Amino acid sequence: LLPLLFVTALLSSLTSSLEAEAADSVRQVVKLGFLLPYPKADHVIPVRLADEWIAASRVALEVLGPKYSDTFDVVPHIANSNCDRQEAKEAAQLLVRDGVVGVVGPACTEAALGAADVLVPAGIPMVSFAATWDGFRDRGRFGTFFRTVFGDRHQAAAVHSLLQEFVFDKIILFFTEETYGSALGYDIELYARNDNVSVHSIPVPVPCSNYTSLFLNLTNPSKALIRADDSTVVVLATTPNAAEGIWRAALDLGLLKYPWWYFGTDGAVAFDLVGEGQNLSALASALQGEMGVAPYKGDYSDSSPLWEYVMHWQSKSHDIYPGLLTLNVGPSLPRFNFTRQYVPYLFDTVHAFFEAFSNIFTNQNAAPSKELVLACFKGVPRGCINFTGATGQVSFNPATGERLKSISPRCTAL
Repeated sequence: LLPLLFVTALLSSLTSSLEAEAADSVRQVVKLGFLLPYPKADHVIPVRLADEWIAASRVALEVLGPKYSDTFDVVPHIANSNCDRQEAKEAAQLLVRDGVVGVVGPACTEAALGAADVLVPAGIPMVSFAATWDGFRDRGRFGTFFRTVFGDRHQAAAVHSLLQEFVFDKIILFFTEETYGSALGYDIELYARNDNVSVHSIPVPVPCSNYTSLFLNLTNPSKALIRADDSTVVVLATTPNAAEGIWRAALDLGLLKYPWWYFGTDGAVAFDLVGEGQNLSALASALQGEMGVAPYKGDYSDSSPLWEYVMHWQSKSHDIYPGLLTLNVGPSLPRFNFTRQYVPYLFDTVHAFFEAFSNIFTNQNAAPSKELVLACFKGVPRGCINFTGATGQVSFNPATGERLKSISPRCTAL
């Protein structure tokens, strides 16, 4: 894993090299902000996932840069948002002072809320690849927020479909007591109750100091249900670190034995059972057969836009470009043995900004400003951003900031 200071130095060197290249050319320089969680053991986002997002940002810039280099150079300005509202607010203030015309991220709902407090009044478009809270659709409050990932309403509907398919009639619902978990948990519970499914909700404090107590303090009927038959399912609408804590506590208490049915939303599935620097074989074995609801991962075929990113990444040193650790090239296509749903959305987010910049330079004969970039994301001029990306066709609904749906999120095995 990359130490934080090394990651910071790596990103700074990328910015410096691109600025130097731009200075030696006649091309225009465009400043693009990145709000990403830096890798740190006690952060909400697992270290390996944070490492991977930083590497993926670099890959996106290196793949897309040469395609648009005739007109402009994109220089990244990176700040640490963590998944914390205040940290993201302070990081966004740094980017505003840097004069960025748009921001990639933040990833988490809480961080996006903090960043929006700064970027929305400043009129700077922010495009998230992983913040799924449906409240961001409110144009009155979040008028410059857009996202390439699909929102929580799709996750709740997917969980609902799974519950119907497997005919569960009782649910134990763990949800983290923050914006993402509470809202998504509410939507899932509403779907279930409308189907006359019994729901027993268990709030998980943030932070949680003792996950074992969540089980030991359960009252009936939840305590009975936790050891129930195959008609009961456990659903986790939680952050990655909370999912890990719940899983470990359940395993230690003998409650995580296959077939112990579990469905997790994207936050839970973002936890990496393969790594995190610990031996998780017992936990992985106990969870075999369980399922998570995750965003559509993208098309890995060798004719897709995603393939170019993957091949570029694979050619690089893992020390500098962590991620894709379990990429195995089979007879025809690679196999990805981990749950990294967000990286293709990150690629498409960066790509969307490149498309906006190109349209402004080429078709409007102007230099990108925050006003022109925001107008582009709002569809002015018509079709300003409309391309085939790593996760399908990418364009935005100006009335909600949502991705215009051309594909549906899929269920993936954990």
